[in-house]
Amino acid sequence: MATVHGLDCCGNNNELAFYRVQSDNGTLVYEGTVPGGESGGTDSTTFGGSYGSGPLLLPAGRYSITSWLATYDGGAMGTPSDECSTQVTLRPLDDVALDADYPAGQTCTFRPAPSPSPGS
Repeated sequence: MATVHGLDCCGNNNELAFYRVQSDNGTLVYEGTVPGGESGGTDSTTFGGSYGSGPLLLPAGRYSITSWLATYDGGAMGTPSDECSTQVTLRPLDDVALDADYPAGQTCTFRPAPSPSPGS
């Protein structure tokens, strides 16, 4: 998921959050939009984390995860901006959820994604 502060939600802009996952040997595992819709208010948008945001199942190993923002118009991605990256090492049966946090006017960082509320 990605949380963008200072971006009005929902549908009034054509900027989306994207991410890429590469294995330690450089193999591209996934690259595309953060799935799962948008939610938020007038000054914050969260991409993913809701209906349609299924997990990316990965075998144990080390991965590079990169997130960025870009316009998306007519199926074409615009120029990437505000990119940030992290490294993750997964052990068998690990359950890891990350949120690319974009504070307004600051550098993006990864943090643990919030846990869903019981019953959601």
